[in-house]
Amino acid sequence: MAEASNFDKLFRKLIRRFREDFPTLYPVRVRRCEIEEEGSYGETELIYGKHGPYIIVRIEKREAESTQFLALIHELGHALDWGTPEQEAAKDELYQRGHGPSYGIAYAALFERLVGSV
Repeated sequence: MAEASNFDKLFRKLIRRFREDFPTLYPVRVRRCEIEEEGSYGETELIYGKHGPYIIVRIEKREAESTQFLALIHELGHALDWGTPEQEAAKDELYQRGHGPSYGIAYAALFERLVGSV
């Protein structure tokens, strides 16, 4: 098996740090994969699995490493900001694509903590 690249190690370190430092309403899984939607760097979605709900964060693996890094922080901001179905419906009415004030606060906290730890 090939040794992980420095970027792979950094990516996993950020995810591990996120899980240690930021509690979320639902468990968070992160995948680097090919995203079908053209022009999308990442996406975050609530999945209702057989063992309960969880948040899946997908990062477009064909992008440059710097883009993947920033997309990860952005999408983890959504995961951290994710609320109950009722809270999400209320946010969707007010803010386009989940980029309201609570997301901004989550993103800023993540960026400060995770980027500062690299």
